[in-house]
Amino acid sequence: MIEIRRWFLFCLTFLAATAGLTGDPGTWVKADGPERLRDEFFIGGWRFKRAFRELASESRLTTVRFLQSGRPIALGTIIERDGGIISKASQIKDADQVQMSDGRKLAFTVVGWHTPLDLAYVKIEAETPHMIHWTAEAPQVGSWFVTLGPGKDPLGVGVMSVARRRIPTSGHGWMGISLANADGPVIDQVFINGGAHAAGIQQGDMVLKVDEFDILSRHDLLSKLQDYRPGDSIMVKVQRETQEIDFVVTLTHPFGRLLSRIGFQNEMGGDLSFRRDDFEAVFQHDTVLTPEQCGGPVVDLTGNALGINIARAGRTETYVLPYDLIEGVLPDLKAGKFPPPNASPTPTPQIAAEISESPEVVGNSEASE
Repeated sequence: MIEIRRWFLFCLTFLAATAGLTGDPGTWVKADGPERLRDEFFIGGWRFKRAFRELASESRLTTVRFLQSGRPIALGTIIERDGGIISKASQIKDADQVQMSDGRKLAFTVVGWHTPLDLAYVKIEAETPHMIHWTAEAPQVGSWFVTLGPGKDPLGVGVMSVARRRIPTSGHGWMGISLANADGPVIDQVFINGGAHAAGIQQGDMVLKVDEFDILSRHDLLSKLQDYRPGDSIMVKVQRETQEIDFVVTLTHPFGRLLSRIGFQNEMGGDLSFRRDDFEAVFQHDTVLTPEQCGGPVVDLTGNALGINIARAGRTETYVLPYDLIEGVLPDLKAGKFPPPNASPTPTPQIAAEISESPEVVGNSEASE
């Protein structure tokens, strides 16, 4: 493994050193200054990525795109030849199709949804001749990380910048409102960058419910919101004059993108993943990706996968969910023990048999409690 890395680094150094021998010298050497490496040879450049094309040639066939109304919103990783795929759960909640590397667009079924790891397991009704191959070898700081996509070249190449670590919870989700100084949960102000504004909630609305929980006071609302993280969608019922109206509100980080000067500087490189905290463990690398490029595999220089990209956390900070954590929950995901949001858990065969034999259940309706 060490010899492979040394040889690869030598090849890259040679490529960069000899690059100026081809192409227009005027774009390579300034007449009045030192030589400047052309943009395409930087780590994010197309020529640099092309050096990894052979490495990605087969593994890219294990990468899919999740689509929402034809628009790519996430990547996925094929882990089984019978159509098993994993991805970043919160990123695919609105997806309606999977696009294979050959361009086919297929329907899929969500089988498992593990919120603590933000991991989803879905199935497609198609055989997949290629599946990702994992490695249990722990990467070290400085190791090369190659992010695969369905195309011929990798989406990005970077290095592991921080040792494996836990990512704590950064805080609960915010609606983007302030409440009036009254006993009831009356909305006094709706902030433009918040989820409430995007949903259509207005000043003067009184919150009646959050999901299935009755809200009777300011304290009830503030307490209930502590249960949700940024990126979660909640059902909010409000009273507006004489009407009761339901809204779906996607919670944000405090004050949206204007949380702090540091937060603003961190997002200057583009949008960050809504769910980018509270992970048991991650590998951090410096590849610049978008949230829509999360969910796909990250491989080492042997082409074996270390995990999947699970969040874009900063301008040059991307998190990988390690394979050992994925492996630990896959059996339960496949068995339906972690059903997707708003779905009932799949009963075990024994429970299903008991239900079918119960005289208190008629057809598909459940007996009242």
